[in-house]
Amino acid sequence: MITANKAKSPFCKVELNAEEMRLLLTKQKEAWLANGIPDRTTRIDRMYRLTALLVDNKEEIAATLSQDYGGRSIEGSLLEVLVVVNTLKYNKIHLSEWMEPELHEAPFPDAVAQVEFQPKGVVGVVSPWNFPWSLAFSPIASIFAAGNVCMLKPSELAPRTSALMAQLVAQFFHETEFTVLQGGPETGAAFAALPFDHLIYTGGTKIGAAIMGAAAKNLTPVTLELGGKSPVLVGRTADIGDVARRVMKAKTFNAGEICLAPD
Repeated sequence: MITANKAKSPFCKVELNAEEMRLLLTKQKEAWLANGIPDRTTRIDRMYRLTALLVDNKEEIAATLSQDYGGRSIEGSLLEVLVVVNTLKYNKIHLSEWMEPELHEAPFPDAVAQVEFQPKGVVGVVSPWNFPWSLAFSPIASIFAAGNVCMLKPSELAPRTSALMAQLVAQFFHETEFTVLQGGPETGAAFAALPFDHLIYTGGTKIGAAIMGAAAKNLTPVTLELGGKSPVLVGRTADIGDVARRVMKAKTFNAGEICLAPD
């Protein structure tokens, strides 16, 4: 039976040094190996608890974001919660299908060829400040669906939000499933240097390059979502009034701090 009971964790220290982070990663890896590949029920339970964390605390999440930003609409902040919840719903619907092996034509007689999708283990996530919940917890929703556990380093530029993440995650998850590490650039550099089984970063290109360099020393696979350009193409027959409205709406969304803000 799947429940949303809060898994009390003894671990909720504000900031760790490099050695403490490494010890925590070792503890997560040892627990993951000891427990084996999570079955569907375990993965669903983790996603269910992540949903409960967001839905049960959505008002506090919105209020804290507004404090960090010096003013942000409740609707804009609740949209972040909705994005993650929808990702979790999608993952739950398709999880059984994703866990099934893919059958392929075997290259030899009397042989069977199939691809089995298996989790990697412990995944590190470094998330930005502009959409702190959706850009951290949407990847984590898929990390759980894939059968992994994770460590999150949120941005220090939204300190109240990062502290709330650490507090809530410690209430809903054990430290060997999911933990949040707070801190500034030094913490981020030490985090990226840990020997994760996979590392995910969303943010600027300069820090992305540094994270990839640190991960390369451990041969850690990396997924980077970096800044880019969003040009606007206007055809000769376009309604200029409609173009102006659409461009300004996209350009000013989240005060322009969004990856698809047009140039």
